[in-house]
Amino acid sequence: MATTTNGIYYPNDGTKAADVLSDLKSMAESIDKNIQKNKFDDRDILQDISDIKTEQKTQNTNIKNAQDQATNAFNLINTEIIPEISNLQQGQESLSKNIQDNTNKNTEQDELISKLKNAAINAKTEEAKSLHVVDANRFGSLEVLGNAEQETREGYSLWDYLSAVLNSAGTMQIEKDLKEGYITVNGTPNNNYVNLCAQKNITDMLEDGATYTLWQERYADSNTKGIYLQVRETTSDGTTNYFSRDNAATFTVNKQNATYQIGLQTASIADTGALTNYKNRYMLYKGTDTKTYELPGATPSIEYPSKVICLGNNKQLFDKDNANKISATPSGSKIIASSSGAKSFYLEVKSNTDYTISRKIVGQRFLAATSVEVPAIGTSLTQNVTNNTGDEINIRTRANDKYLLVYYLYNSSENEEEILSSIKVEEGDTATSYSPYRTR
Repeated sequence: MATTTNGIYYPNDGTKAADVLSDLKSMAESIDKNIQKNKFDDRDILQDISDIKTEQKTQNTNIKNAQDQATNAFNLINTEIIPEISNLQQGQESLSKNIQDNTNKNTEQDELISKLKNAAINAKTEEAKSLHVVDANRFGSLEVLGNAEQETREGYSLWDYLSAVLNSAGTMQIEKDLKEGYITVNGTPNNNYVNLCAQKNITDMLEDGATYTLWQERYADSNTKGIYLQVRETTSDGTTNYFSRDNAATFTVNKQNATYQIGLQTASIADTGALTNYKNRYMLYKGTDTKTYELPGATPSIEYPSKVICLGNNKQLFDKDNANKISATPSGSKIIASSSGAKSFYLEVKSNTDYTISRKIVGQRFLAATSVEVPAIGTSLTQNVTNNTGDEINIRTRANDKYLLVYYLYNSSENEEEILSSIKVEEGDTATSYSPYRTR
């Protein structure tokens, strides 16, 4: 007998017949044994395959879950995180822009504050530089405190001679008052009919058929014919007509047949003579009625700025219903006890500040004083101003002053309520109409 590689017996010697049956039996048993053995191996393989399938299914499930998670994460990134990052970037850009805008605004506001300081209104000078706000909306609220009056002009004065007049003409020196409109001339003309400015063609500014008036504040007198306003009419045939010198000289426009020029000039040397502080001002206006002088151009306007008179903060500072009254009056540099029912009142004020006290003239006493200490009998006064017959008092507090005292009631026979109801105390050196406490 022999065996195969897998252990199966088989007869390999045909010469021994006695052993054939035995060999066949052994071969059959070995084959059966191997078949049985292979059966067990198949079950193991099948189990392994089943386990592999189960594990593969689990892995497939895990892979799908991972894919789903990745998809969800990708969608989350696209729908929420990326937009949020974009929003944050936009917010950062907006914040950066706001910071830059605020920086620019602060710079502009600093410049404006500097300009305001440079153009600060002094209530005593009656004038101030102009403030031009391009965009008031940037400031949220722009409030003008105090009261001011602005000069207004109707605009009937048509020719701006002040901008045309020279600083000198020959040997004559010329000064210009841009606020009041005067020119002042000193010297003697070295020729007849000296022009103080270039002749201006005014044909286009005139209305055809209308009559105009040449006005000047000072006309020829026994000393000089001075500097006069003149309009020269040149007709189409070459004829020249002059309108000037006469009081309120007039002329009627005929544009179809003439042109018109205007200027300021002297008379002849003999008629003008030597000018010493010769002062005059002029107007050209439409119509023949009498008008008061005004500077050229309508105002307020950008082309013709007008002065602003500061009247201070005209809020009523005196509370008549809660007045600090004392039965005492100022006398010289002290406060003394009163007699016959005389009274004063006082209020706190700022130092180095102008105040105006106004009233209706119904009482016999009207006096204002200032002090460092609270007014009472014996208190020293730093100054006092009396105007018993007038309706207002201007007083400026001194460096250490803290109180303003007003002597308003002479005796008990006067109507105290009527007097108090007419008194107004306000900052500034100009009185304004009466207003209740804390109003303008």
